[in-house]
Amino acid sequence: MASVASAQTPVDIGRWWQMAGLAHVLRARLRLASALVLLSFVVCHLTGHIFLLVSIPVASHVAGFLMAIWWTATGALVLATALLVHFLNALWSIYVRRSLRLSRWEWAQVVLGLAIIPRWASRLAVPGVRYLPLEMRGMDRLNLLPLAAAWVRGSRDPVRDELMATLRSHLRRYAAEA
Repeated sequence: MASVASAQTPVDIGRWWQMAGLAHVLRARLRLASALVLLSFVVCHLTGHIFLLVSIPVASHVAGFLMAIWWTATGALVLATALLVHFLNALWSIYVRRSLRLSRWEWAQVVLGLAIIPRWASRLAVPGVRYLPLEMRGMDRLNLLPLAAAWVRGSRDPVRDELMATLRSHLRRYAAEA
């Protein structure tokens, strides 16, 4: 007669603990990898901002160099995946705790980490506002002056239209002086 292993046997418990240990190691590695991806993006982004202190053309060149990998579809996918993994890992860390007693440092980490998402999402879209990119005819985009004007959607204003016409007519001069 063959013996049937039950969930109570020491062999099965040992396997479960091994799997739990592997999951813990995998989660730690994913947390580290996602944090490094996010850190590299932030460093590239902030370095581009630092070069704005030098000049706009230099900053544009440096940003094009540093952010080139993030502007590709693959880079955007890696960045979005790292953000999602890091966020879900933080939520999982809260979920597996036996109690919600956290030290002040842990509460600060949780609050600041969770505050990023609404802050970031609020900048994606503003209801009732339309962004008009300023483009020059004959050029795809004006990389030296990344300008856009924000106006209330569905409204007509002659002063605004004159301002936009003036900006567009002098855009080449502004680009030459940038």
